[in-house]
Amino acid sequence: MHSPPVLDRPPLVTVVVAALDAESFISRTLDSVRAQTYDRWECVVVDDGSTDATADLVRAAADEDPRIRLVQQENRGTPVARNAGIAAASPGSEFLAFLDADDLWTPDALAVLVGSLQGDGSAVSSYGLAEYIDERDEVLDGGRHPAAQRDRRVMGRLDLVDLPVDEPYTHDAMLVSGTLWPAGVALHRRSVVTGVGGFDPFFRQIQDWDLYLRMTRQGHMVPVDRVVAGYRQHPANVTKRSGRVALYSQWARWKAAHAAENTPAQLRTTRRVWRRLTLRWLLWAVQAAVGHLRRPDPAGLLRALRACVLFARALALGTPVRPTDQWVRAYTEVVADRQFGSRPGA
Repeated sequence: MHSPPVLDRPPLVTVVVAALDAESFISRTLDSVRAQTYDRWECVVVDDGSTDATADLVRAAADEDPRIRLVQQENRGTPVARNAGIAAASPGSEFLAFLDADDLWTPDALAVLVGSLQGDGSAVSSYGLAEYIDERDEVLDGGRHPAAQRDRRVMGRLDLVDLPVDEPYTHDAMLVSGTLWPAGVALHRRSVVTGVGGFDPFFRQIQDWDLYLRMTRQGHMVPVDRVVAGYRQHPANVTKRSGRVALYSQWARWKAAHAAENTPAQLRTTRRVWRRLTLRWLLWAVQAAVGHLRRPDPAGLLRALRACVLFARALALGTPVRPTDQWVRAYTEVVADRQFGSRPGA
């Protein structure tokens, strides 16, 4: 059931949906927005150059609910589309949410996230959890994705240590890894998002993590330990392209390490985290080499040894390096599957 439009009060939340050829799922996504128990929202759908019926479906939804608006542009990528949605937000809107065009919200998602963020004036964002869902909206491997999202670490005195579930996400923890995916699990203060420059168009992948690294320099993110979203898994999912994810992940680390906004303490933590992560990757590369030697697998052994050399050099340097094709291949082969695991249907 959809909540009735409330037009006599300005929206406090702007939901931005970047959509490209999303006709298979966009109507269900918008239905989940319209079903929110929290009603002070507007939804800006940015059609990023779709060649299918996406725009027509959004117009049909907007005809039924004036809180939904359509913005169209030539295909320029998700970061640019999301920035266009931010620019189109109503002047009085205080919060931003970025819901992917194939994902879903639970009916209480906004109510939970808004309440959490309004309850902590020093927080820049609030965020919850998501379950994998299939093309029929059925849950896949229930509990698997929330468990991965709860698996957060922060740099301790000597090593990475677990971050308790109820502890906020800080910049130090975000440097280790960003587990706030998909984007729809989070709600952000608009002033902070715009203050750090919005999404960087360079990042065709993991643009969320790059944004969060910048935002958490300004404050922490409040966790809500409950499922608020369904994370769609289907053959066209862009985030399954592990090579590109590896490339942009490394660029995000490099950018964070060399940002002028870093305080001395943040810079020290960035380098400590980098050394610890590269040591872990080096050990994994050594283990991979031993495995290839035992099989035996000469080609795999050569690749693993090359990865060992790359990670050893990065460890000696002590600060994030610019990614190269060799680095991306090494990271993808040795690190990506082991660190993140395969997703349902991958």
